[in-house]
Amino acid sequence: MDNNDAFKKAVKYIEEFKKKYPDLKNCYCIGITGPKGEQGIPGPKGDIGPMGPKGDIGPMGPKGENGEDGTSVTILGNYDTYDALIATHPIGNLGDSYLVDTDLYVWSKESQSWINVGTIKGPEGKQGEKGEQGPKGDQGIPGPQGPVGPPNIPVAFFLTTSSDLQGKSKTIESKDNLPIAAKTIDTDANYYLNTINNTIVFYKSGIYKINFSALVLTTQQDNSNIISIGFKKVGEDIIYIGTSMWGDNKKATLVTGVGVIDIKNDKQWFQITNLGKYPIIIESPSIDNLSTDASLVSPVVTLLIEKLK
Repeated sequence: MDNNDAFKKAVKYIEEFKKKYPDLKNCYCIGITGPKGEQGIPGPKGDIGPMGPKGDIGPMGPKGENGEDGTSVTILGNYDTYDALIATHPIGNLGDSYLVDTDLYVWSKESQSWINVGTIKGPEGKQGEKGEQGPKGDQGIPGPQGPVGPPNIPVAFFLTTSSDLQGKSKTIESKDNLPIAAKTIDTDANYYLNTINNTIVFYKSGIYKINFSALVLTTQQDNSNIISIGFKKVGEDIIYIGTSMWGDNKKATLVTGVGVIDIKNDKQWFQITNLGKYPIIIESPSIDNLSTDASLVSPVVTLLIEKLK
């Protein structure tokens, strides 16, 4: 009996067995193992799986052999620019090098050109010792002429102080001169002060700037209390510099005047004069109220003269 007949016989036997025992539902007939089938076709490639944990460091490998010796270079000279280098040495030899400023250029056999390999600069050295003084140099050539400096202006300063008036006020009648007691500065000896009649003489002709001031009280209480002072030539009624202002008979007024005069001839005399019709009073602060004897602290009459040309 072949295998096929045996299988059919077994199946029939199982069917009869199931009928006899209906409660047994799962009953199969397993045949003998057949021969190995042929290799099936490969399935599709699966997804990449997750990365595994890092492995331990492996042991150090053996020491490698020494490399070949490098090529040395020889610095043959230096040039200010790269153009000057290639103009003199368009072609070099292996190992040739030149300095261009502070950069080192080496001849490359592969590119057949000069290659800049970097700046050659050593560490800063220590400061050297002070050298000996060199010989005296030759006289240099004269420099250009400098600009014209400011003019030298001769100046004179005259004044009367409270000390000169002994701390007392002084009444000046109409057409009388204001007191000038001292000359403190005269840089060019251009002037002479006559303290007896309070006049000043100019020794040199020229253009002069005049600046005067006086601390004055009026003697009037009505509309006649005007103060008028002028700088004039002695013996003439020509006023070269004048000033006028309302005054007060109780509170001193600082009267000032400024102007320029042209002295045509040498040795001309001038004076500061009360030009008003009424007397005025040169007010002198009490010197008892001062803590110093310096005369410039309490000037009551001043005259500043500058020779312009």
